Amino acid sequence: MRPKSAHFYIDDLKKLSQDFIEYIKLIRSEHDKTIDNFLPEIYRFTFESISFIAMDIRLGCLQQNIDPELARVFQATNQFLGSFGALRTSLSWRLLPNPRWNKAYREAQDNLDILLDFGKKTHSNRKI
Repeated sequence: MRPKSAHFYIDDLKKLSQDFIEYIKLIRSEHDKTIDNFLPEIYRFTFESISFIAMDIRLGCLQQNIDPELARVFQATNQFLGSFGALRTSLSWRLLPNPRWNKAYREAQDNLDILLDFGKKTHSNRKI
């Protein structure tokens, strides 16, 4: 994104960041005010921010109880990103691209299908 374009999102991203801070306050432990595994929370914030900029929509990722479909998208994203190692180190997906023969390729493709379906559904349901 060009710096001039980022200017248009500053107020909305400021609100989104404030929502993230409020979400963190809700989920941190009462005892020592920490979070054991912070990475999934960063993923939520990142996904919410990117979807807002790309599709001009808030998905609700910064709520304690997220929609089951959104949870499925998070899981698919995590699994897809986790498959990079197997796909990068093994050239079998290039030699045997048929999904029946290559489990890592098939799983990555299935996860991408989940993401694509979610993106299409979200884009078609947004209010213009």
